[in-house]
Amino acid sequence: MVYTRPTVGTIIRINWRFLWAYLWGWLAYASWPTDPGLWGFYILSVVGGLICWGLVSSNLKRIALNHRRDRENTKFNNRGTAPRSDRMAGRHDLKAGGLLR
Repeated sequence: MVYTRPTVGTIIRINWRFLWAYLWGWLAYASWPTDPGLWGFYILSVVGGLICWGLVSSNLKRIALNHRRDRENTKFNNRGTAPRSDRMAGRHDLKAGGLLR
């Protein structure tokens, strides 16, 4: 199996998107107007909340995918043994195989 662990870039990307989700969530919360006449801020707040929710849900899916890959890799590694090198063929082995007279 090729996959071993999440790379540092993957971890940084997930944390970066969580930071963006926090900032969009804060924008959605801070832009909610108290005056009904400012309906444009309602739209900004709802859009910010949707973006925040999308970022959080995609991050949770990415974390679940990495966790699932780790479990599959652990199962795969627990099934087998470490590869061992074979011994070098000697004169007797070569003669028995018909390569030498």
